[in-house]
Amino acid sequence: MGLQWDHSGPHDINRGMITRALDQTFELLREARNKEDYEIEVSFIEIYNEKIYDLLSENSTEPVNTRGCKFNGGTKRQVTRADQAQDILLEGNKNRHVRPTKMNTLSSRSHAIFSIHASVVHDDARIVSALHLVDLAGSEGVRRTGHQGAALAEGVHINQGLLSIGKVLQALSIGSKVIPYRDSILSTVLQDSLNSNSYLTLLACISPMPEDLSETLSTIRFAQGAKTLKNNPQINLVAAELKICQFV
Repeated sequence: MGLQWDHSGPHDINRGMITRALDQTFELLREARNKEDYEIEVSFIEIYNEKIYDLLSENSTEPVNTRGCKFNGGTKRQVTRADQAQDILLEGNKNRHVRPTKMNTLSSRSHAIFSIHASVVHDDARIVSALHLVDLAGSEGVRRTGHQGAALAEGVHINQGLLSIGKVLQALSIGSKVIPYRDSILSTVLQDSLNSNSYLTLLACISPMPEDLSETLSTIRFAQGAKTLKNNPQINLVAAELKICQFV
């Protein structure tokens, strides 16, 4: 997702994926401003040790209690310009869990999801959609990271989330009737996006170095699962019924 590059300006060639997505989103909205009314909100969460943390909440250090209810996406901030969303991204990124490792001095210890929520009024109908930009932490092997204790547990949970996403993609690609969304918090949160009614783009980061061969092959196999998924997104129509109650 390029979070380390999202501190750059709008014209920097090294800017990250989120910065580029924000710029393009608001550019398209500017073109449609005279035809449609719209509202844009953003949210930012991370999945750390199989717990959800709302990075924009006042209590960002405390996990979100989702027991008995469906997670609603966390704190949403309304924005009107790309630079406002960029500032919110940087604010939330400061609250992420990081830890130095033998392979990365600023290793993220969680999977993160930065979401852009759009609500557009078109022909007396409101169209609601979301773009989820997911930063998947890389799979970890104890042999190379040298982790012990808490860091080792973090790596186990990171790998669990990646494995669950792989299982979901495989089940969807073969048309299975049972999709294992509940194998991890990550796949549960992304359930509405990991289906045939959503667009999915996966960018895989691999290394040409011989010592990284194992991780490279694992990443390619993971990406292959996403490539075989057949999507056919449709707009779901929801009829809202307004009931007026008279109290005596």
